[in-house]
Formats: sequence, structure tokens, C-alpha cells
Amino acid sequence: MVKLISQLHKNICKKPFCFGWINPCCATHQLPLDYPLQVHLHHRNMPLPPIHHNFFYSLCDNINTLMEMHAHLIVQGLTRDLSCSTKLVSLYGSLGRLDFARSVFDTIPDPDFLSWKVIIRWYFLNSEFRDIMGFYNRMRMCLKECDNVVFSHVLKACSESRDFDAGRKVHCQIVKFGTPDSFVFTGLVDMYAKCGEIERSRSVFDEILDRNVFSWSSMIAGYVQNNFAQDGLVLFNRMREELIEANQITLGILVDACKKIGAVHQGKWLHGYLIKYGIELGSYLLTALLDMYAKCGVVRDARSVFDELHDIDVVSWTAMIVGYTQNGCPEEALKLFLQKEQVDVLPNDVTIASVFSACSQLLNLNLGRSIHGLSIKLGSRDPVVTNSLVDFYAKCQNE
Repeated sequence: MVKLISQLHKNICKKPFCFGWINPCCATHQLPLDYPLQVHLHHRNMPLPPIHHNFFYSLCDNINTLMEMHAHLIVQGLTRDLSCSTKLVSLYGSLGRLDFARSVFDTIPDPDFLSWKVIIRWYFLNSEFRDIMGFYNRMRMCLKECDNVVFSHVLKACSESRDFDAGRKVHCQIVKFGTPDSFVFTGLVDMYAKCGEIERSRSVFDEILDRNVFSWSSMIAGYVQNNFAQDGLVLFNRMREELIEANQITLGILVDACKKIGAVHQGKWLHGYLIKYGIELGSYLLTALLDMYAKCGVVRDARSVFDELHDIDVVSWTAMIVGYTQNGCPEEALKLFLQKEQVDVLPNDVTIASVFSACSQLLNLNLGRSIHGLSIKLGSRDPVVTNSLVDFYAKCQNE
């Protein structure tokens, strides 16, 4: 809070920022679109009329302008208004300054439900899941009110932190409120699955009356993540029977399921399904297909998918190199690694480890040493890289 107040004090001392005089077009609520935030006024430090609050807030599209507005709201005593403080929390959150949003929120003596909902929402949207449970528990101590939006955010926080105990308590509170929507049900399915409670996840899934593609996808993903890939594929068949159309996320999960159990025939069927129904093969799906074919040993099909990629990133590039290395094609792995087309793609630890493996298979000491130098420059310290490097030198020294 001290940091925020210090910065606000600096802003107050800058160019005057006053609202004392409103021109005739403002009186009719028709402010011009280019109306400046720093209005040149005849009378200074007059309060901003409430009817114009939203207009001036809408002009705060960067952190400096917002802090200047905040400074003058403090001078005019408007921050004591609950709606004004809540709006400031939301604006700071929208600009990614959760530290300032939190500072403003902590000055609210008695936050209402909307204030709590706003702060939780912006922590959720900025993926700061650890603090969400703290806000939610404090809110529960002050208020009895809640809604499905807040429940969805809190369940996501429990999922990401794998906090089964907290998630189960939230589930009890949801049951007590008695009006969960499909988003809350899907959040429960996801939370239990990520906490390893797949039976509880399925139990919640079976309670959903209006299942949509997200509900089905969450349950299928839960099975795949918990090493029940075959059950995920069976559930997909049920999903098709109920005429629910799969999206790219669902199909990507299913391709991952085929990879995990080595079901190359089902993987090929899914590939054909994508083509047949004209589903866009974005980089996510193509990389999933590439990885599936490579892990199942069908290197030719993996390379065919790789060649369809318009934008090759480190994930797809590495997946192809790993596929070559693991399927006895070290020459192709090194050839792909050294291609000029990929010169702008920096290798990651998995790439480096796979290239060391290819060099050890070919007993190519000189290239391996060059890759070793590259790994040092890249700062690769992962145990996977170290183990591959030791294996490489051991095999080359024995020859």
C-alpha cells in the first residue's frame, strides 16, 4: 500500500487534473469521444459529478492515466464510496496490476459481494490461483451470499493447486446453495479428476443433466490424465451416440489417449475423423497427432503430419526429433536438428537430450561435443540432459 500511495502522491504533484468545469455538451451526457482526461478547467478541484464517473473511467486505458485518476479521486474523497473503490479494483486488475488492485481492495472497510467477486475474478483471470481460496474463505466469514461464477473460479483454484480437501468443502457449499449450473458441474468434474479422485469425478459427471462438449471433454481428460485412457475412448463413443460434436480440445485429448496406450489404429481413425468432418487442424492438433504417431512407431506418418505444419515451434520440432531418435533413425534426427529452416527455433532440454542420444547411437563424437558446447551456452542443467551427456561420452569412449 505504501508503494501505491507514494506513486499516487507523485501523480498528484504533476500537471493539474480537475473536473470543476463541464462544457455544455457534458450537460446533455454527450461527451465527445476525444474529450481529454486532463481537462483544462477554470475552477480547480471541484468534484466529478457521479453521472460522469463511467465516462472518465473508460478513458483510463493505461496504468499512468488510471493512477492519475485515482490520485484525484483520493483528493476529492470519492474513494470512500464503495462502488468507486470496487471500480478501481477492477480497472487495476484489467491492467494486470494485481498488487495495486489488492491495495485498493484492502482499504475497503466492508466489502460487499460484488467487491469480493471482482477481486476473485481478476486473480482468476491472471492465473493467481493460490490467493483465490484465501479471498473466498474471508468472504464466507463476512457474507452468506455466493453465485456460480465465484464457485467456478474457486473450483479452478482447487484444481490447479490439487487441493482435494478445499475442493470437497466447496462442493458441500455448492450443494447447500442448490443451484449449480453446467460450468460449476464441469469445474467439479475437473477438480476431482485432477486430484486423482476419478470415481468422484465420474459420479458428478453422471449427475449433469445438460451435458455439453466441455463436460464431456473434462471427464474424458480426467480418465486420460489418471491413466484410464481406454475408458476415455469408450466415453467418447457414448458422447458421439448422444450427438455431441467434439471440438479441437476433445480430439486432442483423445489423440493423447491413443498415444498413451499405443492404439495407433484408433489414432488413425481419429485422424480420418478430423479430415472427414473438416475440423481445422491447428498446431495443437497436428502436434498431438505427430507425437502420437512417433510414440506408436509410425515415423513416416509422423513426418507427414510434421510437413503439414505451417509454423514449426520448439514443441513440434522436438517431438519429431524425439520420434526419429526413439525409432532408430538417428541420422534423420540430426538432419532435422541441423536444418537451416529451424535455425531460429531454440532447442529446449528435451531437444538437446534427444540429439545427444542420436549422437551416441551414431558414435559421432565431434558433433556431440559441439552440441555439448551449445547446451552450456543455453544453460541446460536438467538431469535428463546430464544423463544423456554421460551416456553419450561413455558410449563414444568405449569405441
